[in-house]
Amino acid sequence: MLEDLCLRAVAETPAMLCIIRYFECLGRQGFPEPGNLSKAKTQVFLVAKPEAGLRLGEAAQRGFWPWDAPAFDPLKSFLRGIAR
Repeated sequence: MLEDLCLRAVAETPAMLCIIRYFECLGRQGFPEPGNLSKAKTQVFLVAKPEAGLRLGEAAQRGFWPWDAPAFDPLKSFLRGIAR
């Protein structure tokens, strides 16, 4: 899923520690885990940005994902391969 890829790219950011703790806290309070945890974590990550509420693609257009992160390397290689 694209959300998993994007989350791997920001896994070491301070925001991700907060997001992990947020969902852990919700679980301790008895809230059920979201049906799609990756999508939920992505939305929480994006809501912390200056333009809250963007979709994944909109966030990509605004540069909220670090395209130079190693997590994107396999995707870049794949896209280069099909572009040849």
